[in-house]
Amino acid sequence: MSHWQELNLAAITRRLAPSRRMLPGILFERRSQYNHIIVHRTADQLLLCYRHTRHRTEEVQSRLDPADPLALLSPYTQAMLLALAWQPAPRRILLLGLGGGRLQMVLHHYLEDTLLYTAELDPVVVEVACRFFGIAPDERQHLTVKDGREYLQSTPAEAFYDLILLDAYQA
Repeated sequence: MSHWQELNLAAITRRLAPSRRMLPGILFERRSQYNHIIVHRTADQLLLCYRHTRHRTEEVQSRLDPADPLALLSPYTQAMLLALAWQPAPRRILLLGLGGGRLQMVLHHYLEDTLLYTAELDPVVVEVACRFFGIAPDERQHLTVKDGREYLQSTPAEAFYDLILLDAYQA
């Protein structure tokens, strides 16, 4: 692990400290313009869920183990990293959708020379990712509250991304 990665992991751990101290249960619940968002704390995970009132269901959007914040617990997020097999040293990555920011955190940590750009439609999702899931925008990690389609359309023609990862979900 590089010196920067050691410092970054320590910073992630500090940002997650409040969530680690919370008792299991619902930590956050709010209806946004787009979603009914709930953050649950279980014995060993934080869960970002969307509740669907009409169907009386909850869909887990993100899972985080506060004791191992760089572990991707959802198989689909693990699979999305396979894109790095074809583009192992991307300079710029666009992520459409944020959720709990699991991909953003892992890519930011391991790809030290990569700029990350995320477009997330729902400002409450951005709030939750930063407040509970340890996401912290910086000079390499840019978060924009905007529909991903509009974000792409407003990107200058001379701008390019080495990877575009689509992680936007609405049931």
